[in-house]
Amino acid sequence: MKSIRFGLDKADHKEVTIQAAEIKRLNSYEPKHSTFFGIYYTITGLHAAHVFGGIIVMLYNLLPIGIATWHRDREQFANRIESFGLFWHFVDLVWIFLFPILYIL
Repeated sequence: MKSIRFGLDKADHKEVTIQAAEIKRLNSYEPKHSTFFGIYYTITGLHAAHVFGGIIVMLYNLLPIGIATWHRDREQFANRIESFGLFWHFVDLVWIFLFPILYIL
């Protein structure tokens, strides 16, 4: 039978052994065992995907292919930047609500 042994470096403390069969729900923090953590990881992952997508768009606008739009049609470039800014503010706004609900509560 498997067991886990805990002990401290100092000699005046007794070593504790816990049998593995006595441990309940060792993996209770996995999404498959908890609805909260399933929703938590899904929402956090979706937020990360949106942030990553925003970074890709931002890099595209800063690379020479995006800067070429600035030289060709400044109004179109300004609309791209404005749309990107609206997207980024949307991601921030969602995170402002998710952070207190998921992390602080």
